[in-house]
Amino acid sequence: QSYGDSGNSRAGLADTMTLASTDECSATEPVQQWTFNDTYPGLLCNAATPKQCLNVPDCQVDQEIGLYKPSTPSGGSCVKRCGCTAVKGQHCGLGPGTLDCMTNEQFALTDCEATVCHLTSQIAGGCVSETSRGTVQISLNTTCGGWSYDASTKLVQSKTSGRCLGRWQNAPPPPPGPLPGSTTATQENIDYLIKWVKGLKEKKNLTIDSLGIGYNEGAFNVDWMKAAKSQFVAAGLTDLLTIGTDDCCGGEYGVVPHMQADPVLNAAIDILGAHCTGTQNGQKNPDSRTLSMGKPLWNTEQHFGLPDPSPAVCWEFSTALQLAATLNQQYVVSNQTSVQMWTPIYSWYDFLPYRGKGLMVANRPWDGSYNVSDTIWTMAHTTQFTERGWFYLGACGLLPDGGSYVSLAPADGSELTIVIETAAATATQTIHFEIDSGIAAKGPLSCWTTVEGAVFQQQASVKPGPGGVVTVIVPPNAVWTLSTTTGQSKGVGPVIAPASPFPMPYNESFSGYPEDTLPKYFSDMHGAFAVAVDANASGNAVLRQQAAPTKPYCTHGRGATAYAVVVGDASWSDYSVQVRWKSEGGNNDTSNEFIYVGSHGGAEPGSIKPESFYTSAPFGRHGVVVQLWMTGAWALSAAGEKTPIAQGTGSWRSGEWHTLRLALHAGNATASVDGAYLGAGAITESAPAGPAWLGCGLHYCAFDDFEVSQTR
Repeated sequence: QSYGDSGNSRAGLADTMTLASTDECSATEPVQQWTFNDTYPGLLCNAATPKQCLNVPDCQVDQEIGLYKPSTPSGGSCVKRCGCTAVKGQHCGLGPGTLDCMTNEQFALTDCEATVCHLTSQIAGGCVSETSRGTVQISLNTTCGGWSYDASTKLVQSKTSGRCLGRWQNAPPPPPGPLPGSTTATQENIDYLIKWVKGLKEKKNLTIDSLGIGYNEGAFNVDWMKAAKSQFVAAGLTDLLTIGTDDCCGGEYGVVPHMQADPVLNAAIDILGAHCTGTQNGQKNPDSRTLSMGKPLWNTEQHFGLPDPSPAVCWEFSTALQLAATLNQQYVVSNQTSVQMWTPIYSWYDFLPYRGKGLMVANRPWDGSYNVSDTIWTMAHTTQFTERGWFYLGACGLLPDGGSYVSLAPADGSELTIVIETAAATATQTIHFEIDSGIAAKGPLSCWTTVEGAVFQQQASVKPGPGGVVTVIVPPNAVWTLSTTTGQSKGVGPVIAPASPFPMPYNESFSGYPEDTLPKYFSDMHGAFAVAVDANASGNAVLRQQAAPTKPYCTHGRGATAYAVVVGDASWSDYSVQVRWKSEGGNNDTSNEFIYVGSHGGAEPGSIKPESFYTSAPFGRHGVVVQLWMTGAWALSAAGEKTPIAQGTGSWRSGEWHTLRLALHAGNATASVDGAYLGAGAITESAPAGPAWLGCGLHYCAFDDFEVSQTR
């Protein structure tokens, strides 16, 4: 256990465990010289028989680490920290951490008896004895003198469920908000956050335990973050952890230099958060400067099924295997002790990007079908066998022939869970885990396995052999969990309804919904569409676009020139859309005040970019669009055409209710308003199909009596 653990320190450790100094080393003891193994790249090995190796994926081949073995009166067999030789490449990245021989903090002096060398928290990988090709032996001691070995300097929260985390994008507060171009780091934002966190607790009994205070995947404001933390504390939110700063894509941990130079900022950020971290995601691992901050590292947005935006879908077994590797190696390789998946449930239309990116699928509410995919059960290999507050032990690392293993235990060392994944393995591997006597005495470890076609299956328990050794033979492309815990199960739900197409014809009057809710099947692409009462229609319910006329400032979709909501199915073709509409203005610019309706938005799964619905020039990147300006102009546009296929003028105005109909049949599009023909044009795009959408410019508008029907 090293000191300075911001999350799971235990008072009194310094009084019960001592660290040897170089003066206590025997001058006659040889130095253990650890060098790189030519046969197995990424392993740093000594000259013992059998040799002992460490997983060191980040080390360079010209680096050597020298370790002294001390002599002690007790004759204990643990390797004790006595000192390191000054070697070339002082900062050698071992597993997720950094073995810095100049800091001399890597090995703990213990008086444990009958234990094998156990590396403490700074080195994920434990002590691996390599006996033959494909066979590794791992020393795994959960307790020593009453203290559990753990991943210190990390706030370990291995269970992914149960946490309420709020990601605040440092965006403008509700209207009127800051003017375009002004800073979004406002006092109003801080006030809003405090009210939001307290309100959720008071009204919903929901505790937000951590909050991002940077801008999502964007810039951050140092002064604002310091002010926010100070005011959170002053408001009584002393337990609210702050995360800085949710960066990604090469910009991870950009706040660290600022924290090093500013103690107040350093104190204001409790957790360093980043998205899709590490070499697994094609990004860099945390560097020595980041690790030296002593802050917990959280992956606050992990994608799976990469690459984006057309990932491998979650119902493919290869995606489930990738998730298992992600959960293990985000700690082993990248030091992350929290991995938050994007997303838990995939519930958007298949025709939009990031199709299938979720732990399970539930995006067909019209027929009630859903898919509990294999990804749920590969995550269960971790979450059903651990609890929040457990520690990653030192024995976590990469396997010689591909894959990884992690071990976790509660603070009192009373339980043990080992998770093994071999997603990248090239051969079957025999692994020996040497368990300490206290855990071995609990009896056999439960064993659950996953391979393609047999996911999350309970096997016969594994009994520790002589010396507490547990041996497993794990094939490639598998996930295994060994655990002293019990009570796990693979849930069996009701019979799932069969999938069916989105209903046609379809109509929606928006009646019967509570105010400020989104009607079923309608999905916002940009803006805020919700059911509201039309003040001029005797309480009639309508669908109203309620976002401010000020252009939204957001992480994605900054190029929006319109608001849009989509509904329907990729298989729809040859149909008409009819809706009553009213433009309500609000931007004092009638030349940019318009409403529009589109159809046949695209049939290819995952192919339709949201901006195709909310970028006004040119409309019609997919399907057919009719656009009505409040100046009286109109245009009918189609995919593949650089100019409108029909256009003209009409007599509608802002604040008036009118009915717009757009029909497509046999390659011809027709538009009408209030039953009066506007115009028509031929569609050159072959076999158009896809959903319908509607919206307006960056202003308020309302819709009612939406109908979709087949054309004949």
